[in-house]
Amino acid sequence: MAKRSLLILAVVLCGISTTSHASLSLIGTIGWAGMSGPPMNLIYDDSGRRSSSGSIHGGLIWLDRSYGSSEIQFDASLGTGENARLFAEAMTQQSDDWIINIRPGYTIDSWDGDWRLPHSGTNPTGNPSDSELLHLVVEELGNDLGSPFYERGIFERILVQSPDTNGGGFFGYWLAQDNEHASGTGIWFNTLSGQQETVPAGFHGGYALFVRSASVSFDPAAVGAAAEPVTSLEGFIASAGSSWDLDALREPSYYTPIANWALVEVVGMGIAGSDDRVYAWYNDGTVSAGTSSDLDFYRMPYSYSLPEGKTPADIVGMGIAGSDDHVYAWYSDGTVSAGTSSDLDFYRMPYSYSLPEGKTPVDIVGMGITGSDDRVYAWYSDGTVSSGTSWDLDFYREIYSYSLVPGKTPADVVGIGIAGSNDSVYVWYRLSIT
Repeated sequence: MAKRSLLILAVVLCGISTTSHASLSLIGTIGWAGMSGPPMNLIYDDSGRRSSSGSIHGGLIWLDRSYGSSEIQFDASLGTGENARLFAEAMTQQSDDWIINIRPGYTIDSWDGDWRLPHSGTNPTGNPSDSELLHLVVEELGNDLGSPFYERGIFERILVQSPDTNGGGFFGYWLAQDNEHASGTGIWFNTLSGQQETVPAGFHGGYALFVRSASVSFDPAAVGAAAEPVTSLEGFIASAGSSWDLDALREPSYYTPIANWALVEVVGMGIAGSDDRVYAWYNDGTVSAGTSSDLDFYRMPYSYSLPEGKTPADIVGMGIAGSDDHVYAWYSDGTVSAGTSSDLDFYRMPYSYSLPEGKTPVDIVGMGITGSDDRVYAWYSDGTVSSGTSWDLDFYREIYSYSLVPGKTPADVVGIGIAGSNDSVYVWYRLSIT
């Protein structure tokens, strides 16, 4: 990669206090010019460093990075697996080549060593005082050793997702209980046994946890500094607006996901034209029905089927027609089908669709169909939206810009739907932090 400048804001020094789980702080971001997706988070753990005796103490900076199926960090022609390998190499070999932005009030006083995978302790180990990773997930994030993991604060939902076989994840640690059986190689930390294992890494999406020993200070009196350095959980939020201003009609409010939200991903959402019920389809082959604030209020997850040869991972967008409640699903191979919530090609087998010039199916962030005139809207990852038909996504209007809730990016979007009753556009966001 090309040489990149290191940008660090100078701030007044002041120590960060340690208080139980409150020792994790989001101190800034790290990335490089032209990278795909948002920058990675720098999370300071002021009691996360392992001493020579094995006990955990001192400062450690965790670098976390969610990775989606459509996110390519290097050359898209290489495929997600090769991009994953290159990303891992870049993390361990380009540690002096990052663009770093530190939040106001924070200073990185010192960096000790290069980015590396966290120490897993003696082998085998179940001791959080002898494993940096167990220290993080048990002592800092509050998960019981040997039990199924659930999200805790700033590491969000991906922490508890298991690897799957859809291809694309990169080298790093998986905090999961399931065995991985896809092709490839990688590193996985087995939270049941407390051991580091070499496992296949041809999975889709994931979380890489790299670490560097460091010393960080915080000055609450610095200009723009937060009153409290420790980050807090924002929760699941949704907004409503127009196609170009997605929170113009309703500022962010909380919504409740399905009970096992941590184990599945939303692949599409839609709002019925007849009764404004909200439907969400998941990558485990189930769909729920609810409201904008409670995704399974009307019906708990039930099974759905796809056209022959299609999988949930192929879905790039979904919508429900206002005129007849037909469910449309657009796929990554450039085809679209029409059906019911439980049978996605019940009415019409896959047929071709076209996108605006320069756009590809993987650029789609969300889709929706208006209740008033059945126009199809597609929002893209570059901050643009188009309007058309199911087979021509810019038939009525070529791409124009849209805005999200302040502080959100297209990568934060879980799903988009258009209400049948009034054409309001609803957006649901991932679990995030303030």
